[in-house]
Amino acid sequence: DPEDTSQVVEYYIYVSAASDGAGRYSVGAPLPLGVNNITVPDSLALGSFTHVIVYTSSSLVEQTTPAAFLFSDTSSSVSNVNFIDLDLDIVELGGTVQWLQPNETLHVQGYFVYLAINEVGAGRSLIGSLVTEGTNELFFHADTQMHSYAHIVVYTKSVLFEQTTPVDFVFSDVSAPVRAVDFVEKDLDADELGGTVTWQTPLVYAQVSHYVAYLASGSQGEGRSQIATEVAFGTNSIDITPDTGLANFSLVVVYSKSDIAEQTTPEIFRISDAVSTVSSIVFPDQDLDGEHFGGFVTWTPPADVSQV
Repeated sequence: DPEDTSQVVEYYIYVSAASDGAGRYSVGAPLPLGVNNITVPDSLALGSFTHVIVYTSSSLVEQTTPAAFLFSDTSSSVSNVNFIDLDLDIVELGGTVQWLQPNETLHVQGYFVYLAINEVGAGRSLIGSLVTEGTNELFFHADTQMHSYAHIVVYTKSVLFEQTTPVDFVFSDVSAPVRAVDFVEKDLDADELGGTVTWQTPLVYAQVSHYVAYLASGSQGEGRSQIATEVAFGTNSIDITPDTGLANFSLVVVYSKSDIAEQTTPEIFRISDAVSTVSSIVFPDQDLDGEHFGGFVTWTPPADVSQV
């Protein structure tokens, strides 16, 4: 407040292009004596404004010569936003968003990160919560739906306002299913399995770290039971131990896995249980001595001899 407030009723606050109030623009309603601050809305365009000016007013008239403050426009945007999708399913996302902090962080409280339709943040959806200044990354879990988003946008935030214009990154959705899953059944007993599951490397494989295979009753992995342990990228086969019970399994399912998650949707191969049992065994004993036997054993071969 002024030293002498005996005639002061209120204050008028403007932004202007000069200290004398030229080209001034009001930033709000007059404030009564005793109120000494006002929030300038973040929607106000800088234009040619260079000063904040304050006029005192009596009950009769507003002051002619204001008090002025020359302000500097603060610009604190992040840079080098980056994101690598580690969710290996199509139209699903997961991984870590990274960025470089602004050159000027004095007024930066933190950062908000969103998925958005375009580079200016249209239709945005917040990822996580406020990332405090000093931390330049944000992890979000796999299985986040991509919807129609194509951009990740990062806004800086001061104590009062979130930035209006973000910094954006156009991401790529990574899909890395294995190809050509195959299983040749070599356990020749009914309702038992044994053999080697094989597959081909995904067309996109940079983010693949392992593969995991299961026996399952459904194409989405329902009722699954893991086959041995996961195998590292570069190994494209896994063995099913002979005498493994078929139970109610009908499929072999294989998932690619990244450093953060296994795929949600596997590639599948439908099991055909190989049964190759001979029939009609005949053995007439042609050794005529007691307690001895000998002769020819004959049988009918199995209908399927492909694995015999």
